[in-house]
Amino acid sequence: MYLFLSDPISDFDVLGLLSGRTKALLAAACKCKKHTDETGKEMCASICCDKETGKKIITKFRKGNSGSCIPPLCPEGFKKIDDIHSHPHNNPHPSPRDKKAAKRENKQGIRWFIATGYLNSLPNVVRIVLYTGTGPKKAIYYDCKKNKIIKKP
Repeated sequence: MYLFLSDPISDFDVLGLLSGRTKALLAAACKCKKHTDETGKEMCASICCDKETGKKIITKFRKGNSGSCIPPLCPEGFKKIDDIHSHPHNNPHPSPRDKKAAKRENKQGIRWFIATGYLNSLPNVVRIVLYTGTGPKKAIYYDCKKNKIIKKP
């Protein structure tokens, strides 16, 4: 089962300024964060691109444990372009295993993200942090309820 991108996130992007890749990332981040908030365990997914059409999909989400989650493979004919997983307890910091995976995947052109909550007082906001093998590059904050990228709260 795969999520093709025609979802509510496009509602806020009326001018079509966000790419399918970004929309996929935001949708995946919200779903991962929700699962982690409810269970205290990680969740992960891969964002894949059809090699022929360029269409973006999100793989089936995989549930992890309290410290790791191995993302699913992309289906045949698709290339992995992003990897995202959540961390419990609003923790944006990568584990040693995360650092190795980020470094390896970055060399293959795959962006690597951690999605977490930000503040307990803002339960709908997910912090999405882009990592390379050497550390965080940038974070964006997204309100999953309002479907809106926001400035750092």
